Amino acid sequence: MFFQILGCTDFESGEVSFNTVTDPVLEPVDDLIAPSAIVITSPAHQSTRTFRSFTLVGSCETGSQLSVTGDITPSSINSICDNSSFSLSLTLSPNNGSKNITIYQTDASNNRSLATIHNLLLDIPPTPPPVDSTAPDAVLITSPANQSTRTSLAFTLVGSCENSARVYFLGDISPSSSNALCSNSSFSVNLNLAQTNGSKNISIYQIDEANNRSASTVHNLILNIASTPPPADTTAPNAVVISSPANRTTVNSRAVTLTGTCESGSQIYFSGDVSSSNTMCSNSAFTKSLNLSSSNGSKNITIYQTDASDNRSVSVTHNLNLNIPTTPTSEVIGIDSTLSNCENYPHTLKRMVTNVNEFMNIPSLASPGTLFVLSAGTYRMSNVVLSNLVGNSAQRITICGQGQVKIEGDGVSSQKRIFTIKNSNFIRLANLEITLGMKGLMVEETDNSIFENLHIHNVGHEALHLMNFSSNNIVKNNRVYDAGKNRGSEGIGEGIYIGTAFGKDIEDKSDNNTIRLNQIGPGITADLIDIKEFTTGGLIEKNSFNGTGMTGANSGESWVNVKGNNYLIKDNVGTNSFKYGFKQIVRITGWGNFNKFENNQGTLNNNSADRLFIYLHRESTDAPDNIVDCDTNKILDAGPSFLTNSRACL
Repeated sequence: MFFQILGCTDFESGEVSFNTVTDPVLEPVDDLIAPSAIVITSPAHQSTRTFRSFTLVGSCETGSQLSVTGDITPSSINSICDNSSFSLSLTLSPNNGSKNITIYQTDASNNRSLATIHNLLLDIPPTPPPVDSTAPDAVLITSPANQSTRTSLAFTLVGSCENSARVYFLGDISPSSSNALCSNSSFSVNLNLAQTNGSKNISIYQIDEANNRSASTVHNLILNIASTPPPADTTAPNAVVISSPANRTTVNSRAVTLTGTCESGSQIYFSGDVSSSNTMCSNSAFTKSLNLSSSNGSKNITIYQTDASDNRSVSVTHNLNLNIPTTPTSEVIGIDSTLSNCENYPHTLKRMVTNVNEFMNIPSLASPGTLFVLSAGTYRMSNVVLSNLVGNSAQRITICGQGQVKIEGDGVSSQKRIFTIKNSNFIRLANLEITLGMKGLMVEETDNSIFENLHIHNVGHEALHLMNFSSNNIVKNNRVYDAGKNRGSEGIGEGIYIGTAFGKDIEDKSDNNTIRLNQIGPGITADLIDIKEFTTGGLIEKNSFNGTGMTGANSGESWVNVKGNNYLIKDNVGTNSFKYGFKQIVRITGWGNFNKFENNQGTLNNNSADRLFIYLHRESTDAPDNIVDCDTNKILDAGPSFLTNSRACL
């Protein structure tokens, strides 16, 4: 409130009197002014983009609500203007062409600006065709016959080849090299053998239009032009020289390839701690594949050569040390044939099962120590649940297949499970083939149980799932492959799955489960083992992984994906992964921590730019307590090492 004090003087009395004038209160006025239209500063209007993703930058009224619609995915987004500017990460809609993006702002008084229409041109270059890298087959000589005799220098060489390839000839010809174009899958070329009678070796190969070179074919002809017989050759050839592997080298396989230099045309003989054999010396060199005698230790190979005149060189003794690493015989990865006899499992009572109805009736007959033996054959079923099977630590309930026992569902796209073990304790499931269902074996609310020697394959989603508070179970010696075979379900085609994903209204504490000695892959479209948040304390040990067939869908890009806590992941081997070997992820704060990776090894065999053998997520913030043993974990890929992003190993 504003006011004035007005004074006046009484000239007779000399007194001053004051009046106070009060200003009226000013009422606030509603904001009815629309904000200015948004100004886009980057990217430029009508500029060309070669990627769908881009950042939209511009100026706006601080605090206003930004609304973006048009040719983007998703088709609309909202944001808030901060400090008179914005920067939005957007994705253009698919397909090349003109893309219009409409953006406007609404201020705090709900006044809306004019819309700004920003145009971009999407022009993603097409993927180049695959490069032909397949070498053509070796050239086949049809005439003259190999090791046939020629009585003149000139001859015509005829054979079959890859159409349009260039065929090259070199060796004991004059001039020493020549070439011809393959036409109609054949060639015919006139050549001259090199002077002087004797064995003539001609090396022939072809190079196709993509510059791929075939293996060489060595064709031998004997030149015998009648002349005065030369004096007999009585000079022995020099001793053979071995170039690889070096003398006294240690090798870890019985199969070795010996290379060296020799006298062209001579026969080279091998004996000693190998199977006796021989080969021809060509172009003064030889390559010979040999098998060393069994058992580790020192191996001596005796080598000599005999020339065309039957003159023999002195012998050379080459020493190799065979050291094949021994694999413990007490543990088998995958199906273990020693577990195939159901009678060997402890039991106090045996019951035979011969059909699906008897299989479904197992819970009503089960008691601690009961062994249910399934006769060989195919049991077709869907959505079967075996529940309330309760054994104890001394006497398990065992369900075992004797011989070839196949549990078969209604197909990978049937939307039906094959069968489920539920609400059970101290059971054993063994020696069954489980196939052709939406899901393989489902285990719910089941503890202290063993699942072994199972052959699970060709399922639409995951192959084996421990879930809904299933703890202290052992999954071992199983063969799991070809999961995620329902088209469109590749991202949920895990091999072995522990727990339940965040967002399913359950904190699934399926804890302390052991996954060991399993053979998992190929044909698994998602992660081979997926360990979910809320689970803890498991062991992933001595499994063999083959990631051939992984798609990367739904982040299924590793042999083992661990989002739980306190897992020990050790002594596993793997080959062929979409991106990572082992991956730890923080899916929800407080999980994906305190895990340890030790003594794992494998070959990723992928060219992903950010591939790593062991990937740690949010190590510096949410998950600082994961441990990677930098010395015992090994990536076997050739070239630069991509072991891990763990700070301890960098």
